[in-house]
Formats: sequence, C-alpha cells, structure tokens
Amino acid sequence: MDEEDGLIDRILPVSGKEEVTSFSHLFCSKAKHNLSEDHLWISVASRPKRSNFTRLQRLACCFLVLFTTMVANAMWFGVADGNTNNDFVLQFGPIIISASVILVSIFGSLTVVPINLVVVQLFRKSRPKHFTKEEKQENEEQRKQAKSKKQAISAFLKQKYWFPHYVTYIAWTLAILANLASCLFVILYSLEWGAEKANKWLSALLFSTIQSVILVQPIKVSGS
Repeated sequence: MDEEDGLIDRILPVSGKEEVTSFSHLFCSKAKHNLSEDHLWISVASRPKRSNFTRLQRLACCFLVLFTTMVANAMWFGVADGNTNNDFVLQFGPIIISASVILVSIFGSLTVVPINLVVVQLFRKSRPKHFTKEEKQENEEQRKQAKSKKQAISAFLKQKYWFPHYVTYIAWTLAILANLASCLFVILYSLEWGAEKANKWLSALLFSTIQSVILVQPIKVSGS
C-alpha cells in the first residue's frame, strides 16, 4: 500500500495470440529453454524441473569434460612437443599464451567431445526409475503408428526416452572410470614434466575450459 498510488487491486493483462506466437517471444523462450537444458555448465544451476537429467548427473558430466580434457591436452602436448622451437610466447604470471598452447587447447576440446556426448545422451535418454503409465503409453503409440522403416526410425528418435533405467548405471560407470583413468594418466604424464611444460599444460586446460563454456556448448545448444 505504500507503493505508487496505494491501490491493492490490479488487473493483469493476458497475452494475446499474436504476442504468444511472435518471433521474439518464441525465440527468447526457445533460447532460454535450450540454455537451461542443453548447455552443460549452465544447466547444473538452472536445469528444467521436469528434466530427468539430474543436477548430480550434469555435475558428473562437467567433471568428465574437465578430467578428460586434462589428459587429452597432455597427450596433444606430446605430439606438439617437437614443434615449439620457433613458438611465440606471451606469459602473464602462470598463464602462458602461445600458438602451440592454443592449438593444443582446441584439439583437446575436440578430442573429448565424443565420449562426453555419449555419457550425456545415456543419462538424458534413460527412463526415470518411476516411469509413468502415460509416458509409457505415449511411446507405445508412437511405435504402433510407425509403419515403414523410415517412420520407425523417426518415431524412435522422437521418443522422450530411448533406453531402460539401468542404462543410467552404465553411464555412471563410464563417467567414473573415465575420470579415474584421466587422473591416473595425468599423474603419469606430470612425472615427466618440468615447471615450464606444466604451466603450458595448465594454460591449455584453462583455454579448453573456456572454449567448452563459450563455444562448444553454445554450438551444441544452437544445433538442438
């Protein structure tokens, strides 16, 4: 009552059909949904409530991206080691910027995309533990309506869930094993490095993580 004109009754206008179906409204709604659902890093905090892809699973996939990128960058540094003689280097404290560091970060980011896409899809497309009858009937109807092979494939791809619930445990196993293996190989690689190479590796890891957040994930969101 202390605000503006003191009135406590308000009329809230309802959006018309033109407003709801306008390009700006549809674009903003789609972009917001895709960011909160498909952008791996952002979705940890802002996933849709109805999504069966839980925050814990998304966080596990973020760690998978980070740890597999660590070992991928270490492997690519072994390949690029002999081509750094004429490399131009800029250093800001522990952060090193050079052509080889940037190339290693790009190749490292691209290398880990397949394994991470597989684990994410296994989590996302596995049925929840309590699968409702309505969802089950909807998937069954889609299968029955598909007559040709092409229609059957299309019906399968439009299903909300592709896999039974136990596939979630397979995804967890893959994520945990990949993380442990990545940590082990990074430790083995680091035993052969000096301080200079370790700083370059950390710089490449930083660039790879930034690329994943602002480049790789947005590309995935725009394609969904």
